[in-house]
Amino acid sequence: MGEIISSGTVYVSNGSTLDSPDIRNYGRVIISSGGRVNSAHIFYGGTEVISSGGVDWGARLESDAAVSVMLGGSMGSAYIGNSATVTVSGGLVYAPTLDSAGSMSVVGALTGSHTVSWGGVSEATLTNNGLLTIGLYGAGSELLVRSGHVTVTSGGFVERTYLGGRAGTSGNAWLELETNGLANQTIVSSNGLMTVVSQGATASETVISSGGSMEVYGSGAVASGVTVNIGGMLQVFSQGSAVQVVENGGFVYAEDNVTFVSHTLSGLVLSDAATVHSGTTATDTILNKGVLENGMSDTLSALRLNVTPSGNGRRESYKRKAYTRMTNTYFGTGNNTLEEMIASISYGYLIDGASNGMEDPKNWGI
Repeated sequence: MGEIISSGTVYVSNGSTLDSPDIRNYGRVIISSGGRVNSAHIFYGGTEVISSGGVDWGARLESDAAVSVMLGGSMGSAYIGNSATVTVSGGLVYAPTLDSAGSMSVVGALTGSHTVSWGGVSEATLTNNGLLTIGLYGAGSELLVRSGHVTVTSGGFVERTYLGGRAGTSGNAWLELETNGLANQTIVSSNGLMTVVSQGATASETVISSGGSMEVYGSGAVASGVTVNIGGMLQVFSQGSAVQVVENGGFVYAEDNVTFVSHTLSGLVLSDAATVHSGTTATDTILNKGVLENGMSDTLSALRLNVTPSGNGRRESYKRKAYTRMTNTYFGTGNNTLEEMIASISYGYLIDGASNGMEDPKNWGI
């Protein structure tokens, strides 16, 4: 253990070094202009300020400790846990661990820029409900979220983020994009959740793997370039949108305003609600003048019948078995008027509207 700082302020600058200080209670350390602090233990309300040219390396923050990393300051390999907080305003934090409700907030110093060295965090690890917020022009890169919550908002940006829980951690890995939050190159794995929730929030180049899920909703929220692998799930809710979605055996639920990448699903228009899965190319099943011109099949039934799958596997949810059945039904235009069609039927039913329906695959009922 080095110097105990429990009251007053200690200044470290001009090439000086402070090793292994114990900063607690009302103690405060200010690092600037070539000063460096190594292996500090900051706890019980101790504080530290890292300003331009100052460096802190290997600190351990616990029990309501607070550190500010200002423009030009840097902090490396810190442990931030037990309700300790780090506030980054234009500085750089490298390879921190956010653990046990330890938290960090990041904003940038350059208007319109997302440069990690001017307000950012790189190679962070979140475990056991660590918290990270990236706001105005702040940036995050190479984030590993095992268990915790990352919020990106107000023009903040993250890239190369991995979301995935593992044994021995509590809670899920969650990345949330709020108003004008941006994310690029995200991998969502087991116990991972990515939400795109507000106006201007945009996610691009996202891969959803087994056990991971992504939700898009709220006016203006966009997911672009999403690949949904086997066991993954993408849900697009009202007023959210998704483009260039590659359904690679995963589960995709879309309420509206969704388009799919060319050759992944062809000839399919999604309206109102649709569920897409099974990794096949959708084709038209045509009923012409009462004659079924081509059959319907899902992946399994097509394999048994030795035919090309038609993309008609449908299920209630990713937890349910897929049945071969109609997916979207359209009535093409004909040559007869409504009056002529009614006149041609001696006994029948006139359906003037529909809201929903239910079929019984076992008993062939509707």
